[in-house]
Amino acid sequence: MWTADSASKRPSTRTTPAGSSEVPRSTMAERAPSSTTAEAFATSMGNAKAAYLERFLGTPHASVHGRIAQVWGEYEFLRDGKFSHCGVDTATLFKTPDGWKIAALAFTMETTGCKAR
Repeated sequence: MWTADSASKRPSTRTTPAGSSEVPRSTMAERAPSSTTAEAFATSMGNAKAAYLERFLGTPHASVHGRIAQVWGEYEFLRDGKFSHCGVDTATLFKTPDGWKIAALAFTMETTGCKAR
């Protein structure tokens, strides 16, 4: 759905995690949301030394009304094959003549209360 190539075509797109990997996981819930450009997010993931895998825990929920859609789903994130965190991903999309485009991404990062853990 989202690629580094699409980030370069939409430089104003931002990702918004509700937490940051720069702080201890125990304080993430207390930290204010932060944001970054899609291009910077893609670069940081592309430069990572670890092998990452994010997978949905069930089928994401999608709501569509005309040219706008919202997708919401719970996920778990593995780093080098080991559980790192879980959370919720949400994306707002707009339909253009070229197809659906991501307008905004947001996600939570949690280490407790995860499904299948």
